[in-house]
Amino acid sequence: MTRIVLIIGVNGSIGSAMRTRAAGLAGTRVVGFGRTKDPEASRTHRPAYHAVDFSKLESVAQVADLLDREKFERIDCVHCAGHFCQYQTFLEQSVTDIQHSIDANFSSLAFAAKAWLPFAVRARSGHFVAFSSIATVNHFPFLSAYTATKTATESLIKSISNEILIEDVTLNCFSLPTVVTAEEVRLKPHADIKQWIKPEEVAEITFRYLDGALLRPRGATIPFFRSSDTFFGDSVLERYGKSKRDLIL
Repeated sequence: MTRIVLIIGVNGSIGSAMRTRAAGLAGTRVVGFGRTKDPEASRTHRPAYHAVDFSKLESVAQVADLLDREKFERIDCVHCAGHFCQYQTFLEQSVTDIQHSIDANFSSLAFAAKAWLPFAVRARSGHFVAFSSIATVNHFPFLSAYTATKTATESLIKSISNEILIEDVTLNCFSLPTVVTAEEVRLKPHADIKQWIKPEEVAEITFRYLDGALLRPRGATIPFFRSSDTFFGDSVLERYGKSKRDLIL
């Protein structure tokens, strides 16, 4: 089988891990997408890399133009793009940061799904993976805009799934906790990271799912995190380096 795997946000920590995990898979062509137009990036992301900003309307037509030239029997898509906002109350958060959360976490997801779906339907085979967050369950303080975009992610995936009856075309979310990245460690230098998830673990589970080693539900949000006391109660404030004095009184 000839398969294409689209990786949206291939320049990020999770996207880069996905690209590494997919390298060398038999019968698979990996196509990475990022926002940068740096020609050096184009040389390092093989076998294909395209500068496409999925928060823009024109991204759907750009991807359609690229895929119209390809021949494949199945097309998968992993949406890894995202923006994790600063730990602030919604009152303090800048409108720029809010817009960035919407663009990176939701708009880019919706346009990636819109670009992928007609080709998956045409091939009658393809799987779409999005990433949600434990924040949608717990509604932590200081993450309101981020939480809203991840809740919208889950709703979009479920709603699209309810429109598709093709057996081998599915969309699902993995719900993640904090992922070990340089930025997360910088934001929380004193946090206990033993219960965080590594990008390589996310990539491994994702490709086991795509390759059929795991059951594929339809429109599901699949928990993919370890239990940690630092996610609950007042300790969540400590995890952000905050206290109750940082809440709005």
